[in-house]
Amino acid sequence: KEILFGSLLGDGQLELPPRGINARFGFTQSEGHKDYFISVCNALFMICSTKYREYAYVDKRTLKTYISLSFWSKSMPMLTEFYNIFYLNGVKRIPTDLSLLTPLALAHLIMQDGSRGTCRGPGGGAVPELRLYGKRIFGNV
Repeated sequence: KEILFGSLLGDGQLELPPRGINARFGFTQSEGHKDYFISVCNALFMICSTKYREYAYVDKRTLKTYISLSFWSKSMPMLTEFYNIFYLNGVKRIPTDLSLLTPLALAHLIMQDGSRGTCRGPGGGAVPELRLYGKRIFGNV
């Protein structure tokens, strides 16, 4: 749960299909973070589908080709619980309850570069929400 929590604060995402019952977890990283990506896959092997996917795409602005790695988990009730915590009207947000923001969760948040995330988290300019991190970690300093 801690890895999921930290990843959802970072680059992870949840998807609740329109006709589905439970949510699934998705995670994408650039090829430069492949070792970290594989470590997340291995840590979440109980919920992950069989293989991750590598794909190349061309950035239309720079005409450079990039390679990304991604996977989706199986749909599960536990992930639906996280969906209800992290999403409001289908929009990802930082939850007010940060009780799962443990050192392990924080490490995963820090390891993720934030450039492909879907949350207004680190680097996204959500100053009031980022203050929640500080209060949770350091108290009212």
